[in-house]
Amino acid sequence: MKYWIIGAIVVISLGYANYIMEEREQAANEAYRLRVVAQRKAAKDKAFNDLAARGEFMTTFAAVKK
Repeated sequence: MKYWIIGAIVVISLGYANYIMEEREQAANEAYRLRVVAQRKAAKDKAFNDLAARGEFMTTFAAVKK
């Protein structure tokens, strides 16, 4: 009977450790996804600002509008 209790404690501990590791992995994936989204937005904003600074955005916008 003593071994059953020890076995149950070990199984519960391993299950909880697995749960914690999955939560950490999901948090890391979410942080990575948010970082990539922020980098893409920054690159898009930079490209837009570069075009606007050269005045090409307005001509592109006017061409699309016609």
